[in-house]
Amino acid sequence: MKKRILISTLAVLAIFTITATANNLLQEQGAKVEYTCPMHPEVISDKPGQCPKCGMDLEKKEVAKVEYTCPMHPEVISDKPGKCPKCDMNLEKKEPAKVEYTCSMHPEIITEKPGKCLKCGMELVKKGAKKKSMMKGCGMMNM
Repeated sequence: MKKRILISTLAVLAIFTITATANNLLQEQGAKVEYTCPMHPEVISDKPGQCPKCGMDLEKKEVAKVEYTCPMHPEVISDKPGKCPKCDMNLEKKEPAKVEYTCSMHPEIITEKPGKCLKCGMELVKKGAKKKSMMKGCGMMNM
């Protein structure tokens, strides 16, 4: 009887330890997941559901993991603040690159998501993306 209690207790402790370790690793490695309304970006939730303002389904939005880098050595990247191992400068928070979309015909139209231009209906393109040649693939010589 005592042997069974001892084995059961050890099994529960082992499962608890494994689960806690796995959860810590997932939190360290993975990005935090939030849910937000496409029409009301100020509405943020940690689980799926409906927007309290309009009733639309909340969409998954991954929050970028915070990284730190050296201003003099951008190849030095850390997940915690600290000092650069090469020059001893303080590591600075690395800002994620912001992706914006715009209309080729209406550059004043700028959004954070792809879609169609509100003025002309053309597909929005990534801001700063190189333009493709109109002649390419149409049988004419490329100059």
